[in-house]
Amino acid sequence: MRARYEAVASSHRTGAPTVYWQLGYVLAPAREWGGFGGLAVTVHLPPNWDAAASLPLTRDGDTLKGSFPNLPADALGLTAQAPVPPEYEHLQAMGRNVWSATLWGGPAVLLLAGVAFGAWLGRRGRTSAWALLLGLVLGLLWTAALMGAGHRMLTAHFAVLPPGQQAVGSGVGIALLVGGVLCLGAIPAGVLLTQVAAWLTCRLTFRPGLVSVERAG
Repeated sequence: MRARYEAVASSHRTGAPTVYWQLGYVLAPAREWGGFGGLAVTVHLPPNWDAAASLPLTRDGDTLKGSFPNLPADALGLTAQAPVPPEYEHLQAMGRNVWSATLWGGPAVLLLAGVAFGAWLGRRGRTSAWALLLGLVLGLLWTAALMGAGHRMLTAHFAVLPPGQQAVGSGVGIALLVGGVLCLGAIPAGVLLTQVAAWLTCRLTFRPGLVSVERAG
């Protein structure tokens, strides 16, 4: 007797850069047969894919083979995964570094800009309210920089990995959610940090006498 049928492998899209494909074949009913003449297993894999099996199979190129005189187990489990390109981790590391530098460097730039602009306003006898527009512009620029850094990381995930094999799971979803919240919060944070720095510096450097002398002249 020979049986042949098609089966769809289940996919697991979390926890790895590429999708895990798993297929199970139940062998247990063969124990009820009157006799079992042995089992020969041959698995043909896509080129260069990684694979693991619940039975001890020998790999030869892109083929897994095994021969067993008796029923070796109640089931045969196979897991296969598309290979991850070597440049993937490098691009991911670069993306994370750029994101971290943008995330933590942004507040430093905002504070320095607020201090410089506040000092300029104070020396001219003007209030720190003029810094609101600067904070808004810098907040927008910070948001754009964060979005660009996030896009760099996503490019490494979606463009470098084989088409249709990207493991988009909870980890990527959480990263997108956190990144989106940070991008939206960058605008009010930019206004707040710049305004506070400008207000404090403006109070320390405020010179109303200089304004009155300039006007009198």
